[in-house]
Amino acid sequence: MAPVEEQAPATVTVQPDLPDVPLTADLLYGILLAEVAGQRGDLSTSALSYLRVAEETHDPRVARRAAQIALFGRNAGLALAASRIWVDAAPKDVEARQTLAALLIRNGNSAEALIHLKALLAESPQQGEQSFLTIARLLASEKDHERALELMRSLVDGTPGNIDALYAYAFLAAQLGAADEALSSLEQVLQARPDYVPALVLRAGVLSQQGQKDEALASYQQALEISPDDTNLRLAYARELVAASRLEEAREQFHRLSEQLPTNTDVIYAEGLLAAEAGDFDEATERFEQLIHLEQRVDEAAFNLGQLEEKRGDNAKAMEWYATINSGSHLLEARYRYALLLGERDGWDAALSYLRGQEGEDKEQRLQLIMMEGDLLRHAKRYGDALALYDTALEGEFAGNPDMLYSRAMIGERLDRLDILERDLRAVLFADPDNANALNALGYTLADRTDRIDEAQGYIARALEQKPEDPAVLDSMGWVLYKQGRYEDAVQYLRRALAKQHDGEIAGHLGAVLWRMGEREEARKVWDDALEKEPQHELLQAIIERVTAP
Repeated sequence: MAPVEEQAPATVTVQPDLPDVPLTADLLYGILLAEVAGQRGDLSTSALSYLRVAEETHDPRVARRAAQIALFGRNAGLALAASRIWVDAAPKDVEARQTLAALLIRNGNSAEALIHLKALLAESPQQGEQSFLTIARLLASEKDHERALELMRSLVDGTPGNIDALYAYAFLAAQLGAADEALSSLEQVLQARPDYVPALVLRAGVLSQQGQKDEALASYQQALEISPDDTNLRLAYARELVAASRLEEAREQFHRLSEQLPTNTDVIYAEGLLAAEAGDFDEATERFEQLIHLEQRVDEAAFNLGQLEEKRGDNAKAMEWYATINSGSHLLEARYRYALLLGERDGWDAALSYLRGQEGEDKEQRLQLIMMEGDLLRHAKRYGDALALYDTALEGEFAGNPDMLYSRAMIGERLDRLDILERDLRAVLFADPDNANALNALGYTLADRTDRIDEAQGYIARALEQKPEDPAVLDSMGWVLYKQGRYEDAVQYLRRALAKQHDGEIAGHLGAVLWRMGEREEARKVWDDALEKEPQHELLQAIIERVTAP
């Protein structure tokens, strides 16, 4: 979570003393040449002409113009020369110092840059924190991170005990990915000022990026105790709770935010999503309908309302909501959901006809539409047609596309063409050896459909390294261990998988292992619970029949 920054105060512009230089014909010609060249796009000539005028007049306005044009034209040499004149002509101009310091840093001249950075602090001592932060932001764009931190450290060492300097150093270190340095500096700040909210927020952001979610949340909580009415801070805390999967606590924070910001569309949308996740469909519906009433995020709200109606079992209403969506990131997904529901109601020919009537605006959308059509054919169990669809696409515009290769591999499995499955998954893995989905699919199929069990375990183990908490991969590992006769180990993986995702196939596998272990009463309970949730789950039913057959 990016830290919440304070509003920077308005910069005080100091009007420099302007030179008393007569406008000669040569000067006028130089200015006109610069302007005409600039209008014609010849930025190099424009900047050079302005630089010559600045050298002769020592006018900071002309030097500034020369520097800006040179920077726009990416001519660092001219920009540096112009900035030197600009600073010399207007030594109290903060913008001039910042520009020159930035150019010197990029040019590797750290020693001279430090002189100007110190001058920046001397010119605006009353601004304290903002002066140091301005320099930190300037250094954050430096490609050499070590040099940037070294320069900032020099400024901090020059003002020992200065909390603003320490905070700015921590800010820069965080921006450059030096988490340990940032946290160390923030600890010094918070030891001196335990109630310094920006430091608490920055610490929370750094801890979150380091994966220390609980510590980040504690830092946010400490900041909120000091500033309970800070809505930006509470929003950051709520989002961090979502990232940590502490959804009920997140809901509570978003409820408080909605009292403070009753028309904030981000808050309303988040409340709707969290309510839906918690199974509170009535509140979720209320929130998404509120967005539509406010005419904000209408397409997103309509899509989520369609999803809610599907969960309620009212497919007709779901289709009505999906049909209202005409733009946005959910457009194609809404068309696909509509087609699926249409297929269930009127048959798969109607669904395919509808989906084929949709047009993709670009290659990515055309890919999505083909993948969606293939999925409809899979639902219709027209596996041969799906295979032909993927064959055509992979021979043409989408040759080598890993998503399409993966989908064709899955169709190969349905057709008992394990040669297709293995060929396509190996093609995916040749391009991306760490593709967890392909590793898992290949390993599971080999374990389930062949006697190449040890080879299968190798692929699944590699997938588990990439996704150690993925329920599908945990299920595969449990199943391959079952095939090896390692029932106790298999049960552990399958219980973990089912706890993370209550899926009929996972329940089928867990029940099968328990049955083989003699735990038949528990196996029946696992299966019955799964069948109650998914009574039409064909694979679950097939597993039960196969395992319990005499």
